[in-house]
Amino acid sequence: MDENLPMDEGIDRGRDAFDRQAWGHAYRELSAAADDESLEVEDLERLAAAAFLVGRSAESSDVWQRAHQRCAAIGEVARAARCAFWLAFMLLNNGELARGGGWVDRAQRLLDDRKLDCVEQGYLRYAAALRSVLSGDVDTAHAGFGYAAKAGRRFRDTELTTLARIGEGRCLIYLGEVDQGVALFDEAMVAVGAREVSAIAVGDSYCTVIEGCQELFDLHRVAEWTAALTHWCDAQPELVLYRGQCLLHRAEIMQLHGAWSDALAEVQRACDRLADPLGQPALGAASYLRGELHRLRGEVTEAEAAYRSANELGRDAQPGLALLRLAQGRT
Repeated sequence: MDENLPMDEGIDRGRDAFDRQAWGHAYRELSAAADDESLEVEDLERLAAAAFLVGRSAESSDVWQRAHQRCAAIGEVARAARCAFWLAFMLLNNGELARGGGWVDRAQRLLDDRKLDCVEQGYLRYAAALRSVLSGDVDTAHAGFGYAAKAGRRFRDTELTTLARIGEGRCLIYLGEVDQGVALFDEAMVAVGAREVSAIAVGDSYCTVIEGCQELFDLHRVAEWTAALTHWCDAQPELVLYRGQCLLHRAEIMQLHGAWSDALAEVQRACDRLADPLGQPALGAASYLRGELHRLRGEVTEAEAAYRSANELGRDAQPGLALLRLAQGRT
């Protein structure tokens, strides 16, 4: 009897669960075999993605690093760069600009040393642009996203093209070209709605576009994309990462419509979802919104506690806390 048969069956179950978007099941089955060398690189990539989607960002980062090292060791340089990209993508979106940037530079050096002309060059340019926009350098980011979009079209990579066009659109809005930026949002979201990109890209695209439309006070688009995000999340019961963010966006819409009690109930659901596993960045934003809702309802003690929690979770409690103090006459 083959001693590896039970492990192989577990890996097969993990692969099947991943294909069915049963992220929790995929994570459990593949992580059980994670220490076994029988896991192929593609299985490591599946495990890293599944871990991220169930909210286990630290584990996901570790597996992406392991996949990167495995690929580099066997000379699959382009694939090693792709793994490094996803690791950097997660770190940058978590606000870890130094670590994320370091992985971008490391992967870029790998490609440059081999003088490879591949789509991964575009992915790394996208990651560099993401680092720039998060650092406040919009002009550099705009140029980088534009380069990445061209690379995506050249290599017919829908995922890269979609992510880059959304980044380009966000930059155009910051640069005052609002109509052009929103048009790029709408164009890019066609691929998202058609599920032509991976689950990580789908979730990130929805959240980025919703945030961009919120900044413009485009409530129609905010509601439309939030409804689409809700439908996508509902189709994946084991999804953790974007479900909490979806509930948060729904609560924000309720707040804007004056439905404060409903919004408070929704934001509590978001907090509950984001609290497990620990360390999800959106939890701070959810706590801040809870503070805002309590402030609007005149619930001073509850608002102060929520703002304090938001601050402890890394979300600046301003301007909400200042507005609370102003209402209290404490200026």
